[in-house]
Formats: sequence, C-alpha cells, structure tokens
Amino acid sequence: MKVDPNHLQDIINLVLKSNDVKSLAVKLHSGNVRMFRPSLHMFWHSPSGSGKSEILNAIGNIRKVPVYSNLTFPSLVGTIDKNMNFIPAGSWEIRDNIFLIDEFRASYDESDFLDAMNRLWENQSYSRKLGRICPPLIERDKGLYLKVNDGTISINTRFSSITASMYNYGGYSKTSQQVRALMSRCIPISFVPSKNFLSQLAEGELPLKIVVNRKVKPLDVHIGIDDYRTIKEFVDKYDGLQDNVYLRSIGDLCRIYAIVGRHNYELYKTILDLKNSVRYDKYVFTE
Repeated sequence: MKVDPNHLQDIINLVLKSNDVKSLAVKLHSGNVRMFRPSLHMFWHSPSGSGKSEILNAIGNIRKVPVYSNLTFPSLVGTIDKNMNFIPAGSWEIRDNIFLIDEFRASYDESDFLDAMNRLWENQSYSRKLGRICPPLIERDKGLYLKVNDGTISINTRFSSITASMYNYGGYSKTSQQVRALMSRCIPISFVPSKNFLSQLAEGELPLKIVVNRKVKPLDVHIGIDDYRTIKEFVDKYDGLQDNVYLRSIGDLCRIYAIVGRHNYELYKTILDLKNSVRYDKYVFTE
C-alpha cells in the first residue's frame, strides 16, 4: 500500500499509546482466557536521508528515553565486562516505555541477536547464560524484574518499540527466517517522505503530531468473547492475508482495540494492509 505521513503518524502514536496498557486478557471462543502481549511494535523502513533519526530523537525527547543506534546483542540483553561488572540491558532499562532503535541492521553472524529480539518482542522475556560471573543482582519494578545470578541473566520486561532501518534485507539467507519472524511481530511500514516533509524537518519542525501525555495508571484491559469474535471474523474476511501473519494480525487488532477502546474497521484494514505489505516468502516490500 502507498504510505503517507498520516499513516506514519497514526502507527507511531498507536505504538506509544500501547504503553498505557499494562495487561491484555482475551476470552476465546473456547471460553478460555488468554493473556496477550499488550505492547505494539513497529518496523519502519525508509531510504537513507529520510529523517528517521530526527523523528526518533524527537520522540525520545518527548518520552525522555535514549535512541539506540546500531543496537547490538550485549546492549540489548546485557553482559559482564572484564572487571566482572554487569553492563545494563537496554530491554530492561527501557521498561514500561518505548524502545527506539535507529540504523537497525542484521548480518549473517547475528543469529543469537535476532533470536533474542524475537523472544523479547513476542514474550517480553529472555534468559541466557553469560560467559562470566558477576555478583548477584536483582532489580524489580511493578511486577517486572532483572535477575543476574550464577552467570545467568533473566529479564521479564515490557516495552513497545519502533525499529528504523534503511535496509530491506532482500537476499539474506541465513538470517532471513529470523528477520521474517521479527517482521511478523511488528507493524511494518515503508515510507518515502516528500520534499515538503523533509523541508519541515530542515526547518526544525516535526511534520507529525506525536502523543505526549500518558495515562497516570496503566490499564488492565479485558476483551470479551463477542468483541474477540468480531476481530477474528474481520481478519478471516480480509482477502489474501498471508498465513504467516494470520495469528499475529489477530493479536495486533486486539491490541488496537485495547488502545482505542472500540472497533475501528478502517484502522483495522490499514493494519492488515501494512501487515500484508511484506512478502514473507521473499521479504520485499510491495506497493
């Protein structure tokens, strides 16, 4: 689909607003209740020189969070330095906020990095054995935690994210499956800015209206069986949706419902159009 600045603005604001949802419980047709990840993720592809960094920095200033450029495996999940000190994990430091990643790239030898991203983006948790041992460390924050003990780090966190990149990743073989898995966890958006859009950035103006205020108390949202059935039937009726993103599309629409508080079918269709704009068999954006 052709993406304009309004699409970009709307998706960014939805991702930011998803921080206001603490938990998301959905009652399924079977009568069981499933807990869904409440956080939305966005993958933003634009060519070099499109203003991605300027916009991410503006969002970071609004939310008072850093922008992680050229994110690495250690900076994502933490590590131990040669002095046996623990180096903080970005996925923990950014808890209950927006994870802003600029200049994202994945190479052939970064399968551990992409595996960690996939696990954190989906389950918001991660555990691994470190190569060194440091003094035990436990940090807790409103049900979330970071634990380092006996050389093992365990993270239970919560964040939404915007990952920006100038790369399309066409032609990757070894990491393509992991990149496709990461993409399926995100709302992908490929945006080519106009000259007017870039001119506003050059004048120090932000061409997008970004949500500033946050709810004082995050919401615990429950979606009943009827509303869940409405969401699922909408996805079922969408023509041509790729099987790879069927389940995650239902999940993302549940998250949209939790944020908006009602069914917005025009927005639902936009989300599905964007989810379906990546060919997961070849990983190329289509218009």
